[in-house]
Amino acid sequence: FERKYLALPFRFFSLCPRSRISHKGARNVICLFSTRFFLVQGRWMVFVSADAVDDAFAAVSKALLSGQLGTSVRVATSPDAQNSYIILVSTNDFTNQQDVQRVLQQLRTLGFGGTINYKAEIYTLLRISAGNPWGLRPCIYKSV
Repeated sequence: FERKYLALPFRFFSLCPRSRISHKGARNVICLFSTRFFLVQGRWMVFVSADAVDDAFAAVSKALLSGQLGTSVRVATSPDAQNSYIILVSTNDFTNQQDVQRVLQQLRTLGFGGTINYKAEIYTLLRISAGNPWGLRPCIYKSV
């Protein structure tokens, strides 16, 4: 992790005071940061049950190695409170909607149904989560 990114949350909070900037203004600053600092990576977040995680990860890994998915895949090493595991399927550029949608369609082809959310790395670095003061959704794309 590069040192220059450590100050990003502080810069963002100084440019976007919690009580004095709109949802749209905060989103514009985030887009500026993402391009200026080359932080356009993102990931689809697929939740699978504990009994299905090994097979699901094997299928996603095989698709990645054959060039059908994005740039990398990872899986959580421990389950969440609902005993689900998260598989992260990364893409290079969240602004490339065609590629982001292509990866989603491939996940659907692999059998992943339901809602799948896509989170831009910049949102993680800026610590934008649910209930943030700007009213931003923590995930920029949502499939249904």
